[in-house]
Amino acid sequence: ILANISTTFASDRPDARLIHELGVDGLIAVTLDLQMNYATGGLRPRMSVRISGPPNGYQAGPTIYMQGVISGNEVPWDEARMNAEHVMDVLPNTIRQKELMAALDKALQKLHDEEEDGDYQALWALK
Repeated sequence: ILANISTTFASDRPDARLIHELGVDGLIAVTLDLQMNYATGGLRPRMSVRISGPPNGYQAGPTIYMQGVISGNEVPWDEARMNAEHVMDVLPNTIRQKELMAALDKALQKLHDEEEDGDYQALWALK
């Protein structure tokens, strides 16, 4: 029971402890919310993405490398069902899974390109 107790210090928060215990540079948190359109049966996707790193101070919170929201319009259920090759493809078609993943990939690639072109190396050296 006592192993899960934490304090308010940044280095003792669960995400900071997880980063330390796993020996990684950061954590990626993805949340997918679906808002249902009852008229069409479509599910409007809203995907929140956050990449966080270890705390950068004794009391400061985690380092946020990237945070954003990707959203889109739903595909009506009947249309998604007609375009599906298998019944298991209906839900991914309704929430436009391929488009969501392509948008996430594009955002991460843009972040990578900006890192290469920017002064990030000088900032990381200040750690």
